[in-house]
Amino acid sequence: MKMSIITINLNNADGLRKTMMSVINQTFKGFEFIVVDGSSTDGSIGVIQDCLSCADKRMRARWVSELDSGIYNAMNKGIRMSSGEYLLFLNSGDCLADNEVLDIVKNKLIKDIVVCRCNVLENGIIVWSYIPKEIYTFGTIYFYGIAHQSTFIRKSVFERFGIYDESYKYNGDIEFWYRAIIDNKVSTQALNTVISNYSLGGVSDVLKNNPEFVYEHKRILSNPAYEKFIDDYEQWAKDREWIAKYRIIEKYSPIIRWLIVLEKVKRRFHKVFLIACLFLCPSFS
Repeated sequence: MKMSIITINLNNADGLRKTMMSVINQTFKGFEFIVVDGSSTDGSIGVIQDCLSCADKRMRARWVSELDSGIYNAMNKGIRMSSGEYLLFLNSGDCLADNEVLDIVKNKLIKDIVVCRCNVLENGIIVWSYIPKEIYTFGTIYFYGIAHQSTFIRKSVFERFGIYDESYKYNGDIEFWYRAIIDNKVSTQALNTVISNYSLGGVSDVLKNNPEFVYEHKRILSNPAYEKFIDDYEQWAKDREWIAKYRIIEKYSPIIRWLIVLEKVKRRFHKVFLIACLFLCPSFS
């Protein structure tokens, strides 16, 4: 089996239904669908049963509902239950972009980690789109991250380098990207195909300023192999921002460009004024 789609859920019945229907309605049926529920009490179990009852029998589906210790414990359960060569984590509330996406990419998955496009929605409107990078380095992960909702991961990567670190409550996927891609140099591939729609308001959005969330991110970057050059990356980013800003000003704003010229003149005359003071007022020196 080429693909396993894994959905985890906890008390998000409405979001779960949207996610499951986007998977069940795929034109391609030769994949495995796994739902891991954290013993929800909001009717999610009924949603699972209802959706799977109308699923095409060619699509293999399995589900479990039991207590777990967090997001990454649930995702790891999905990994252990899966039999596909590639895994896609589409958590409740995330949806496949349209009914043909799996059909489009099923024969294009080649490398260990295949990153595709992901639309980010706010109130149902696309506000921007995550575009995969051709090459993933420390810098691209550090500044741009990876959208797990649109990323296919070869199961053997988890088998070789370990599953998600469950000691992380919010950032286990980020730690995994660094461990797999930077520490162990697994191969990556970019596909310019929109795989999923992600709605703002998830855990990573709501809690990104939470002290525990921030601490976890710092913990990841405290790796001695990373922390030696993080300051260099930050300075590089500031320099790039300044250069980009200056070029925009220089190209598109004649008024601001003249202000820059006047500032240079002011500085030059300021030096002339100081020199004149030195000659005219010997006691000044």
